[in-house]
Amino acid sequence: MEQIDHAVEFINERIQNSEPVMVHCAAGIGRTGTILACYLVKYQKLSAKDSIEKVRKERPGSIQSESQELAISLYYKHIHN
Repeated sequence: MEQIDHAVEFINERIQNSEPVMVHCAAGIGRTGTILACYLVKYQKLSAKDSIEKVRKERPGSIQSESQELAISLYYKHIHN
């Protein structure tokens, strides 16, 4: 959770400072989508399910595995505890 939280905070800080920010992994869909969905969970107050749907709508194929979906769900629980 600490690494996800660090990435989400990094993204938010850049956005708050009107600075450009890019999130990318090897293919740009698995880990990238996971981090972006976690950002949506924390800063747009979306549920894990809704954040996954939103990311996949914008970039089909994003969040490639059940373990990535689980990470988003666990991050949601982490944020709401």
